[in-house]
Amino acid sequence: MDRETIYEVRQCDAREADAFLARDVAALATLWHPSFIVNAPNSMVMTGADTLALIASGKLYHLRLTRSVETARLFGDTALLMGEESVEDDWGPFAGQLVRRRFTNIWRMAGGQWLLVARHANLHPGDIAARAA
Repeated sequence: MDRETIYEVRQCDAREADAFLARDVAALATLWHPSFIVNAPNSMVMTGADTLALIASGKLYHLRLTRSVETARLFGDTALLMGEESVEDDWGPFAGQLVRRRFTNIWRMAGGQWLLVARHANLHPGDIAARAA
């Protein structure tokens, strides 16, 4: 594994999380591939453009977001990051609660920079069971 490259991708991933938390649509647009797609925790598959529009409108945001990468793998010009993240929102069914999620972020080298091309996030199985009880 190329440690320097993985470090670079992890830095991009941290900048992406910071930009999302800051609702910085312009920064996200520079970090997301034009064909970015996300399988969101609400079970919707959304394009990057749709996601940016929700952020810009104030309908999608987090009060807190922390991300912990547990696994990083490099496959040529593609990098895979997997781990856990915690988010807190003041809207929706879990308003005011810290919610744990599992995530996978797929980054690709394009035009000389790492861009997020796909993402999947879902509620942590332990949180689903606890909330259902």
